[in-house]
Amino acid sequence: MGKHGRRLLALTGTFLGGSYMVGTKVYDALIATKVRTKTPEADAWLKEQHARRDIYIDAIDGTRLHAAFLPAGEEEKKGRTYCFLLHDTGETLEQASPYAAHYSALGMDVLLAEMRGHGKSAGKYKGYGYDDRLDVLTWLHWILKRDAEARIILHGLGNGAAAILMALPEHMPTAVYCVVADSSYTTLSAYLLRLLKYGDNSRIPARIRLFILRMTTRIRAGYDIKDADVMAAVARAQTPVIFVQGDSDKKVPVEMGRQLYARAQCTRQISIHLGAGHLESMRLNPARYWEAIDAFLEKHSPDRL
Repeated sequence: MGKHGRRLLALTGTFLGGSYMVGTKVYDALIATKVRTKTPEADAWLKEQHARRDIYIDAIDGTRLHAAFLPAGEEEKKGRTYCFLLHDTGETLEQASPYAAHYSALGMDVLLAEMRGHGKSAGKYKGYGYDDRLDVLTWLHWILKRDAEARIILHGLGNGAAAILMALPEHMPTAVYCVVADSSYTTLSAYLLRLLKYGDNSRIPARIRLFILRMTTRIRAGYDIKDADVMAAVARAQTPVIFVQGDSDKKVPVEMGRQLYARAQCTRQISIHLGAGHLESMRLNPARYWEAIDAFLEKHSPDRL
């Protein structure tokens, strides 16, 4: 091998080695799961729900999934209304319990699911809603198996909303009559690019790190970041959706909510909350938050059809 060949080999080795180090660092920061902490106030409400049951099921790939089921009344009664709730990435079902409290007070059964790799659900990586979209369908079949006449609404938070929206074109059961999507991204590529741009002071351009992260994620987690496309999903959705968005959200900017609303072909509505950051809309103005959502759910309730 000549001098130029050795130099090229050395440069290739340096590039691959550097890419591996960058990919591992970014993957560990954004994709690998970490220890999750609970919110004491939210956990306190759940502990008061003495009828709560922990439910475990297997996803289609065998991953063990966990949820908390909060029945509102007699479980033998059929044709009940259920709310399926899914938290944001990096959280657990406890963070969604304030939302569960509202639906429970309305007399609905509530299923608080945990994303794979979060809480008590198995998994070693964050899917940001992509793999979780199929898990949503698995949980819905669990509901319908116990109550074939169930009426279901879906409420997602952050990446939980993205998972639900991406599930809509995937053979969604007709029992689902409404969706609440609070602060969903448009595409996972756009969302992660924002996190990389504003999350650290790396000298490596964010787009290069995103490319390396995409390759690393395909190898280690088995999914392609570019496949997580909520914009494409809502264009095919038929279930009514209310999009909720804070106009001061730094993680998921209000423009993403507007883009999803514009792309959706289903019956839809958008509720924008002034001054609210990421998933702060309900906390800052709960009356306005629930007024818009409850009116939308009532308008599309099967009882009115």
